[in-house]
Amino acid sequence: MSYNMMNSYQNSTNRAFSSNNSIEKATKMCDFKDMYALRKDLIGELEAINQYDLHIGELSSEKAKMVLESIRNEEIVHTGELLALMDFLCPAEAKLRAEGKQEAMEIIGQSSKG
Repeated sequence: MSYNMMNSYQNSTNRAFSSNNSIEKATKMCDFKDMYALRKDLIGELEAINQYDLHIGELSSEKAKMVLESIRNEEIVHTGELLALMDFLCPAEAKLRAEGKQEAMEIIGQSSKG
């Protein structure tokens, strides 16, 4: 991605937080290039997980499936590590992710009652 495209993305991302000044200020304190790189890494891990899942479904050897499942599980661990690092580097985004998780849990809780 070119620098201009990254800058445009950063500006649009910052506008998304404009409804809450404290969050906007906090996210501006996060290093955009670091967060961008970590998000790209996270995408790579998620794509690897999907790829391993596809391969596991196509294999006939149970032992080969076990090995790929182990590798896939390591990729899942990597997603957790990346998210923890992102939370450390940008607490404002961590707060937003926590809010999203809470919203989802509230919906899940409501739907399980119905």
